[in-house]
Amino acid sequence: MKRKLLLSLAVALPLALFLAAREAASWRPQLIGKTTASHKVQISPNGLWACLMDGEGSEIWDLQTWQRVRGKFYGFQDFSPDSRHFAVVISNSRGAGALLHTPQVQLFDVASGKLVRSWRDERHFPDDWLAKGRFSPDGKRFIVVTQKTCRQFEVASGKLLSRAELGTDEEPLRQAAISPDGRHFLESGAGVKLRRVEGGDVVLGRLDARGPMGWSPDGQFYWDRDAKFNNLRLWRLRDHTLVQKVTYDTWLHFTPDSKHLAVATPKGLELRDVLTGKIVQTLPGPQDDPFAFAPDGSFAVAVDGGGKIWKWRLK
Repeated sequence: MKRKLLLSLAVALPLALFLAAREAASWRPQLIGKTTASHKVQISPNGLWACLMDGEGSEIWDLQTWQRVRGKFYGFQDFSPDSRHFAVVISNSRGAGALLHTPQVQLFDVASGKLVRSWRDERHFPDDWLAKGRFSPDGKRFIVVTQKTCRQFEVASGKLLSRAELGTDEEPLRQAAISPDGRHFLESGAGVKLRRVEGGDVVLGRLDARGPMGWSPDGQFYWDRDAKFNNLRLWRLRDHTLVQKVTYDTWLHFTPDSKHLAVATPKGLELRDVLTGKIVQTLPGPQDDPFAFAPDGSFAVAVDGGGKIWKWRLK
C-alpha cells in the first residue's frame, strides 16, 4: 500500500510541477517585434491586427504572424467594425497659402494595404484641421470632427450625410473623442464640451476641464482632465455626475466590459472598480503605457520604453 502511494506521488508530483511551470510560462509576455511608434496602441475588433501610433506616423501589425504589414503612414483613425478596413483622414487644402481645408477620408484594406475608396466634402473652411474620425458601430457611417465642423459620411458611397458647423471659440479645438455609439463627441479647446454628432449641439460645457479625454467601451462613462488640479475625472453620461477622480495616470484605460479601470504598474496590471476605484485584482500584464486590450479581454498589447512590442495573456 505504502509502495503504491509513493509510486503515485513519484508520478504525480513531477507532472504537477511540469503543469505549473507550463502555466506560469504561458503568462509570460511574448515578444512580437520592435517599433518606433510608441505613443498609442489600438487593436482591431477581431483581435488580429494592431495599429501602433506616435507623432511620426502609424504602423499596422499582424498579431498572428507578428509581422509588420504596413510601415509608417499618417492619418490613421479607426478600424472598421468588421476589421476588414481601416480609415485614414488627411487634410485636403486649397486657396492662396492653402488656408482652406476639408477632410479627405481614405479607406484601406487591412490585409493587402490597398486603397479601397476615397471621399471628401467639397466645402472647405479656413484652418479646418482634423481632430478625430471614427466608424459608427454598424460600419455604415464614418464621423469626422474637425476644428470647425462635424461631418458624417456614408461609407459605402462616400456621400456626405450631414455637416454641422461648430462655430468659433476663444481657443481652437485641440482634441476630440467620439463616443462608441457615434452619437456624441467631446472636444477640448476653451474647456471641454460634450456635443451631439447630429447637429453639433452642445449638451454640456466645462471651463475647468482640459484634454486628453475619452470614453469607456460601452459609452456609459467619459473622462477629462481637471485643468486646476491636473486630476483625471470620470463622469457618468446618463446624468453627468462625477464618479471618481484619478491621480495615478495620464490616460484612462478600461477593461472591455467597462467594469474596471486598468492601471499599468511595476507589479502588473491593476484592475480597479470603475465606481469605487478599489483594486479588485492584479494580473501579470503591462507595466507601463501605452497598451491596449483585445476586445474579448484575452490579451493586451503593450510597447515598452525601448520600443519592444509585447503580447500579454490575460485569461
